[in-house]
This record gives sequence, structure tokens and C-alpha cells, in this order.
Amino acid sequence: MKTIKSTYLFLLVLTITLSILPISCLEKKTMKPEELKMWYIGNKSDFVLNHSTKDYDYNLIIVPNEIVAINASDSLNQIKDILQDNKGFLHGYLEIIPKGDVSFLGKNVLSKGFNQRLHYFTSGVQEDIFMKQCGQTFYLQNFHLERYYNHAPDRLNIILENDIDCKKDQIIHFNADIFNEGLVKFKLKQTLFEGMPQLIL
Repeated sequence: MKTIKSTYLFLLVLTITLSILPISCLEKKTMKPEELKMWYIGNKSDFVLNHSTKDYDYNLIIVPNEIVAINASDSLNQIKDILQDNKGFLHGYLEIIPKGDVSFLGKNVLSKGFNQRLHYFTSGVQEDIFMKQCGQTFYLQNFHLERYYNHAPDRLNIILENDIDCKKDQIIHFNADIFNEGLVKFKLKQTLFEGMPQLIL
């Protein structure tokens, strides 16, 4: 009976100790570039931030810098260089899916509304997408519209400045006045990156 009680107390103390350990103290899984790439593909749904309204579905897909570097590189040295260049930036792409249509630009390429939206998403959106992080506001550093011509949702590739020292959740804003939708918000949790395996080169 005494042995059972001692074992129970040991397990209880061990459970409490592990529960209060910071994540940084726990061993993080490591992966090589191709392994991490496949891990991201398998867990991509975790990196999709959603916001839905009556007329649109907004999907912001976060692409970690490690994945950006792996996809753009032919060698380990290139991965290291791209990771260094992207330090302090957040990559992703925004899909805006109208309910009942494929392209957020509209169907009629000759319409005034289509051309207005095309101009906006190729040259005028830079002040309408920004991130609130640790009391600071970071605006777009770069963006690029990719069109899929009704084969898939068009997407807006974005690069935001990012405070790598801020360990709090981040709020990414899109001022969707172009769709008469007001402010669209996406919450990016810090735990998303903490749960990602570490890249080894």
C-alpha cells in the first residue's frame, strides 16, 4: 500500500512539474528541409486564418520563413541566405472568395468595378493591410496579385514587417472598404510557430 501511494505521489509531482515547464525547456522536434516542407503541407490547415461574412470568405494563409526559403532554394547555403534576408518579415497570401463566384475581381472584365478592383489590388492596397503587434503597427512591405483565371481563387501574396522579439499573439487587419465590408481581422497565435519543428541544415 505504501509503495502504491509513493508511486502515485511521484507521478503527481512529475505531471505538475512538466505542466509548468516553459515550452522552450521541452525538446523541439527537428527536421531536414524536405521533411519540414512535407510537414507544412500536411499541417497547412493550421496556418489558415479565416474570416467569413455574408458575401465573402477571407482566408489568410501564413507561410513560415523556413518554407519560403526551402521553396526558393536549390542548396542549403541558399536556404541560409534567404532565411537571413527574411528575418523580421512575415509571409502569407490572402484569398478572398465571393460566395457564388471564383474571383474577387468579378466576372465581367469590361466592367468599371472589375478594373477598379484590379487597379486596387495591383497598386493601392499597401495601406489597407497591416499588423498590430506589441503596441506597434506594421504595414505591407511588398505584395503581388496572382490570377488563376477561374481555375482557383485569385490570391494576393503579402509580406509584412514583423517584430521577432514580440512573443504575443498578433492581429492582422484588412480594410475591406473596396467590398463595402469594413475591417476584417485575423488573429495569428504565437503558438502556431512554437509548435512547428525546427529546421536543421
